[in-house]
Amino acid sequence: MSKSPSKKTAKPAVKVIRRTRKTNALHDRLEKLFTQKGGCTMHDTYNAGYAYPAATALKMFETRGYKVSIKKAPGELTIYSARKA
Repeated sequence: MSKSPSKKTAKPAVKVIRRTRKTNALHDRLEKLFTQKGGCTMHDTYNAGYAYPAATALKMFETRGYKVSIKKAPGELTIYSARKA
């Protein structure tokens, strides 16, 4: 006697259902700020409702595929900006 079954059973194909996520209103506001010409400051991100350092918000957009930059001129505010890569 053989140990393998003589009949092969066909497995049904598994359907993958992808759900679309609702957009986060805060992330949309931050995206508008970071992608505007001239970027934004930390004060702008705080006024948008993000109470954490602006650099952490930039990391969020970096993982989404944006090219991010932080510019600090002597005696001026730090400018945070992002653009689509």
